[in-house]
Amino acid sequence: MSYPLACAETFDQTINRKADRHMGIANLNISVTEKRMMSEAEAASYCGLPAKHFKVCCNVQPVNLGGKALRYDKRDLDRWIDAEKTGDVDTSREAILSRL
Repeated sequence: MSYPLACAETFDQTINRKADRHMGIANLNISVTEKRMMSEAEAASYCGLPAKHFKVCCNVQPVNLGGKALRYDKRDLDRWIDAEKTGDVDTSREAILSRL
């Protein structure tokens, strides 16, 4: 038996209609908290750099949060990236040596 074109329903529409009727509609609440402090590996990834290259070229000082927990502040990393983009990088001898 064929149905008139105006009444035709696609297979997906039929499945979705039946699923909605039997399963109801589910809502998913997801809360994402952005980290501010990052490990060295996370900071390197955030900056889009390999860890070895990050150690050499990034002059952002990590924050000691107690014990061996050195963390990089996302805001400091953002300022460093912005300075790199504008060319405001300190090129003094001391600054270059401190990055090595």
